[in-house]
Amino acid sequence: MPHKLHNLLFLSVVGSFLAFALASDASVKDRWGLGMEMEYFAVDTPPADELPYPIPETYDPTPQGINNPLYLSAPSNVQQNVEYDPESGEYNITETVGDNLNYRNPTYMTFDEYQEYNASQALRDYWREKSGQDVEARKKPLIPKLNINSKLFETIFGGTTVDIRPQGSAELKFGFNVSKIDNPALPENQKTNTTFDFDQNIQMNVTGKIGEKMQLGINYNTEASFDFENQMKLKYEGNEDEIIQLIEAGNVALPLTGSLIQGSQNLFGAKVALKFGRLTVTGIFSQQKSQSNTVETQGGAQVTQFEVRADQYEANRHFFLSQFFRDNYDEWLNELPIIRSPVMINRIEVWVTSVNFNDDSRNIVAFMDLGELPNNTYNTTFVGPAQGTAAGVPSNNANSLYNTMYTTYSAARNVSQVTSTLQGLAGPFNFVNSQDYEPLELATKLNPNEYRFHPQLGYLSLNRELQPNEVLAVAYQYTYGGQVYQVGEFSTDGITGAQALYVKMLKSTVTNPKLPMWDLMMKNVYNIGAYQLTREDFRLDVIYDNVDAGTRTNYLTEGAIASQILLRTMGMDKLNNNNDPYPDGFFDFVEGVSISSETGRVYLPKVEPFGSHLRSRFNLPAEETIAKKYVYQQLYDSTKQVALFYPELNRF
Repeated sequence: MPHKLHNLLFLSVVGSFLAFALASDASVKDRWGLGMEMEYFAVDTPPADELPYPIPETYDPTPQGINNPLYLSAPSNVQQNVEYDPESGEYNITETVGDNLNYRNPTYMTFDEYQEYNASQALRDYWREKSGQDVEARKKPLIPKLNINSKLFETIFGGTTVDIRPQGSAELKFGFNVSKIDNPALPENQKTNTTFDFDQNIQMNVTGKIGEKMQLGINYNTEASFDFENQMKLKYEGNEDEIIQLIEAGNVALPLTGSLIQGSQNLFGAKVALKFGRLTVTGIFSQQKSQSNTVETQGGAQVTQFEVRADQYEANRHFFLSQFFRDNYDEWLNELPIIRSPVMINRIEVWVTSVNFNDDSRNIVAFMDLGELPNNTYNTTFVGPAQGTAAGVPSNNANSLYNTMYTTYSAARNVSQVTSTLQGLAGPFNFVNSQDYEPLELATKLNPNEYRFHPQLGYLSLNRELQPNEVLAVAYQYTYGGQVYQVGEFSTDGITGAQALYVKMLKSTVTNPKLPMWDLMMKNVYNIGAYQLTREDFRLDVIYDNVDAGTRTNYLTEGAIASQILLRTMGMDKLNNNNDPYPDGFFDFVEGVSISSETGRVYLPKVEPFGSHLRSRFNLPAEETIAKKYVYQQLYDSTKQVALFYPELNRF
């Protein structure tokens, strides 16, 4: 017995070794030193899958199997059979093709496994059925078809079915807007205005059919660019042998082939076409919603008429760099074409809220009172040191804000710590975010071709309008009296890394007319909607809509300026055609000062032409009552929306 066991163990070892040798390549002989040659039959193995993304065999009927939509379902000739084996207590699952030909290995499940598998299949089929029902429910119209069982109805409309199908969406917004203007010239009951703010966004499309003769079509979108995109039409078409051939209501058209009477394609009203034998009569009662424009050209140039109201100034595009430039704007332009400005701006950097980051993006902290003289600062805590205030011009040393932030509160250069640093200050500082300062992470520095600035008058004009939630800030350097002054910090001033630059804020994310920063936005720049203007044949006039007289005049009829043309009253007529100091009744076309011929912008030579300047032309206080009838001060002391609540003054 021990001898037989020894032989069996020996054969087992030899068999294992031979199996290893057969499964190895020819180099095994060299590694193991075999002294004999062996012949064996090679079994053909399937070639390797060369697909870059091979699809493995993933079918598994158990609940843990993979159910991937990339794999196709089994063909219809594949049958799945489930049999219960009472001896083993298991379920045998086989799949056959044709005459009981198994093409997969059978799967065995216990009772619990099969119960779980069966429950998962039932749950999947249930949700598929429900999702199919939802799709069918969504296909059903909101308003079901109606059948009118009436012979008269069928005779008139050619059928008994009413089918109305609306589609679209509607969004309504409600709110209140309360504004208060601390203007001593206004009565107490007019200083506070409460208005109801309502906005809507409707996109609706309705198609309908009543019988076979009447059709309904409505297409309405509150955000449509043009009025003609919103269409509404009710159309009734009679049979060939009926008197009433066509009735249309809503948006109709009346095209005419003759040249004596021209038709129109955009009308709103009713149109009827009748037929009496061979006589056809078409009548229309409508309002024309389109207009015809005539373009006049002279010498190859187009001549265009334009009209701009006083409240249509360009907002959020033109800004003074400081209160100093605003306060001196009127005086420096009193002797056109000479600009009496002692300032020459040599360098400027403009920063805005970043939309797309670039290589020039930097962290900045913009301050409203930076560079302002002490009498123009909103925060009265910052007094002016000796340096800078002697000349009375804006600079970093015009008040103590910059020196305080630079030396004492260096933590504010970290954008993430600005709010905690400034709002945590004790004492009289009382910083308020979005009012006294605005931190910006990775602000965008505008390229020089994205803005323009006047080096003598100290204002900035952007190529685009800023959004209400955007911040505008600058750093600039200028020469005054032979000395160089600077407001803000430039990106090349040695402040590197993630440290923020301290710059002058011209616009914040909050619109508040009570803040001095509101006055930095210029409200005397108007866009006339034309480009490449020429001085020859250019005419600009200021007209007053005199409702009492029922006419428009270019002068006022009351007060010290009665019968004086408004161009001269507003300071826009001081020169003749040769720029000599003699008024000639025409607008003073001074390129780069009163007008930009390239962009079509008109810069009025007064900061508040229809406000404080017009008021100063009356003989006060004797003509105070007359001045209140014409002065539109609300246009400059409040937002455009609030100024519109004074239509009796908005007549220029």
